[in-house]
Amino acid sequence: MSEFDPYHKWLGISPQHQPPNHYRLLSLDLYESDPDVIDAAVDRIAAFLQDVATGPQAKESQKLLNEIAAARLCLLDETQRATYDERLRLQLAQAVCPPGGASEPAVAPPVGPAFAIDTGARSVARPPAVRKPKSNRPAISSEPKQVASAPPSKTTKASKRSASPLLLLSFVSGGALLLLAIAFALFGGDSESKRRAAEENRIRERQESFAEMGRQAESMIPDFEANFNANAKPPANKTNRNKNRNKKD
Repeated sequence: MSEFDPYHKWLGISPQHQPPNHYRLLSLDLYESDPDVIDAAVDRIAAFLQDVATGPQAKESQKLLNEIAAARLCLLDETQRATYDERLRLQLAQAVCPPGGASEPAVAPPVGPAFAIDTGARSVARPPAVRKPKSNRPAISSEPKQVASAPPSKTTKASKRSASPLLLLSFVSGGALLLLAIAFALFGGDSESKRRAAEENRIRERQESFAEMGRQAESMIPDFEANFNANAKPPANKTNRNKNRNKKD
């Protein structure tokens, strides 16, 4: 009976590709850098390995889980990933064109256990409990949990509520003043000029009315000098009076 190969049976990695690099182990494209893609691949493979980690294959499953945890830590850290990618490129180039005619397989760095599976044979130290996602798959996280910030105090909430109406009132009053200024600028100048023009027209009409009344009054006054000259008789001379007196005698 052939020896059990967990890489080939569980992950589909053929013997010529063993030991696999981090990307091949997680079924990722070479030099994948998206953290979400890496986390999704780790969750998927870890959940599968924990499902099959029963019986005599528990040790192989624990070994693969440790390698997956190490690959995750390396690929999620930009500095470690850059160093690992550079070393992997060199190894792949040597595998294609080996300097001595033979290629050396890439050896994954040794890592400590990241998953603990109770096989019943011996007690294994378990890591701190990790929050599992809704799909009941194990979540692998090396980052510390963030402490929730304390809720804002009642005084802060009250000050925010009291400041909001004042701020709204200031905005409304400012907008009203701005609208009044715009309306005055648009219509105030025109109304003032119209009022002045109407006042000038009334004054001009009054002056013309007074002038017309004066002309009518002048036309109604009689020409006394002409009438006096026409009706006046010249006085009689002394010579004519004497002549008339002698004739009577």
